[in-house]
Amino acid sequence: MVCSMGTGNAILVVLPERRILLDGQPQANIMDHKSMTNIPSFGLCTSLANPVVAAATAAHHGCLTPMPCVPNTTSPWQKGHEKLLLKNFPALCMDDKLSCAWAGTITIADCGQGKGQGAFPLSKDGADGELLDKLFYKWDVKIADVKESVCLQVKSLNKERNSATFKLIDVDTDEILKEITVQLEDGEGYSDEIIVPEDWESRTIKAVEI
Repeated sequence: MVCSMGTGNAILVVLPERRILLDGQPQANIMDHKSMTNIPSFGLCTSLANPVVAAATAAHHGCLTPMPCVPNTTSPWQKGHEKLLLKNFPALCMDDKLSCAWAGTITIADCGQGKGQGAFPLSKDGADGELLDKLFYKWDVKIADVKESVCLQVKSLNKERNSATFKLIDVDTDEILKEITVQLEDGEGYSDEIIVPEDWESRTIKAVEI
């Protein structure tokens, strides 16, 4: 992330209990905005709307004097993915913005995704509705009905592909749980329905193309 009033970059922190992963990283929602919990310091603050900066600047006879950044982010990110709810709140998107009370605007410089491998949850409380449009590099993958069963909808950018096979792997243990082959027509297709065993509901499952 970058802040228009900060002098450095910062990495968004999503707490470990979030069980939805993309490219091995927890997926954020718009409520991940808490100062020094989710939003760390951006180095120095240069905004005169920040009382600490204003006081330091006044003490130096009006010469702008940046001071250590402590974000004041009391409101959620705007506006999130309305059709993708994570823990009952919209998922965070690349072009979302977060306002700091010290007149800064925080934006996402690098979403940390698209590196070639995605992951998805199979849990009763991990997701609501369709999970995401692009979980995999060169693939579109969605999940339906995570309460009892799931179905992969796969769309390959290569229209000549007639099938694709994935391993479902436990993210924490690397245990291979299942292999799934999806038949494709014009590069698109659905997997068979996958009944979710009870012992999967506490896991985060990663799908890796074979």
